[in-house]
Amino acid sequence: MSVFGKGDVWLTSVNPIGVTGGTFKNGEFTLLDLAIVARHLGEEPLSLQQYNTDIVMTRAIDEDDLTEIARYMLLNPI
Repeated sequence: MSVFGKGDVWLTSVNPIGVTGGTFKNGEFTLLDLAIVARHLGEEPLSLQQYNTDIVMTRAIDEDDLTEIARYMLLNPI
């Protein structure tokens, strides 16, 4: 993530290094990604190998992953 500041306004450019991009590894974060991670909160990421659920790379599906997905969704320019 890169942060550029100008006065009191800060712009953030999302470049999730190490994140394949979305639960489905398609480069997008959607409400479905958020729902899948929320449904499996507290589980081991390796139990869901078909999904990219450990967004923050803590070896756990936790609140940090939900927060990061929501952040990526809000910063989505589309």
